[in-house]
Amino acid sequence: MVLAIGRRCLQDREFRDEIRQELDFLARKPPVSMGTRRQSPYVITQLDRREQRGDLGFSPLFISSRFRSGSTLLWSMLRTMPKWTAFYEPLNPRCWFDPARRGDWVDSTHRRIPDYWAEYEDLDIDRMRSLWSSSWDRVDLLLQSDSYEPDLHAYLSAIISHSDQCVCLQFNRVDFRLTWLRESFPGSRIVHLIRNPRDQWCSTYQQTDPPNHSANLLDLERSDEFYLRIWAEDLQRTFPALQLWPNAHPYQLSYAIWQLSYSYGFSNRDFEIRYEDLVQQPRSVVESMMIATGHQVAEQWQPPAVDDRSVGRWMRYADDNWFCEREQEVDEFLDRYVFEN
Repeated sequence: MVLAIGRRCLQDREFRDEIRQELDFLARKPPVSMGTRRQSPYVITQLDRREQRGDLGFSPLFISSRFRSGSTLLWSMLRTMPKWTAFYEPLNPRCWFDPARRGDWVDSTHRRIPDYWAEYEDLDIDRMRSLWSSSWDRVDLLLQSDSYEPDLHAYLSAIISHSDQCVCLQFNRVDFRLTWLRESFPGSRIVHLIRNPRDQWCSTYQQTDPPNHSANLLDLERSDEFYLRIWAEDLQRTFPALQLWPNAHPYQLSYAIWQLSYSYGFSNRDFEIRYEDLVQQPRSVVESMMIATGHQVAEQWQPPAVDDRSVGRWMRYADDNWFCEREQEVDEFLDRYVFEN
């Protein structure tokens, strides 16, 4: 009787499709344990950092953050420091090493930035072109410590070895690749820069206004200025939960990726910086970062003038209750399907 019922169920196409979807979901659970969801520091504001692990001398410093989180600001500060060479976003598809591809324009929101590419001058263009992959900014955005990426390793190594000074690489595309970076570059230090996820999302809309309060994920096809759909589509291979639900608001997808990114950063960082602290106390924050990563700040160095008016931008979009309701839905969803309770 049981076998007969089973055969009858399997003959039903709708039932087979449901079973296939569920098996596919289970098969694509995160490949490593995500542990419990990390409490966002925007609820608990105490700055935390890893225990120091000794002076690294000239080992590279990696800065990782989501888009529109202040990484260009932090990079520009390191760029002005004596005895430092700071490379801007090595995985940016504009290929800073290649004058024929990078163009000459600078984002108007990046104040007092004359260019992004001066540090890349004199690199062997043919060598860099042979290593470069146009997929690095959109495919395999998550790498495990044992992932095999020889071209990526050779490409980053060529950049690091291009300077005989202290070297910093600032990234917006490695927050899910940090375990690979740490394994591939022993002795490196990782700084994770974060921003309030509400402000970070609002700031991704430069040319258009953010989607309205009743928008859903379909609206991303018309309004997505910072690759949210691209990231979601690639990360869904590891985190099927990012498919969320059809009527999810675009902010909820951004917040879900922010939460996952924060967990990866939390597990791999040597030091954490909050954007809000950086714009309000730039020298103090940078000094703390340098001490934590085995370096010092020259006494004569002064950070550039910083505009902190971007803090709290989210309040112009919606009130706290609106954001809290949607964040709670995502937190509960991730706790159920991704994190361990």
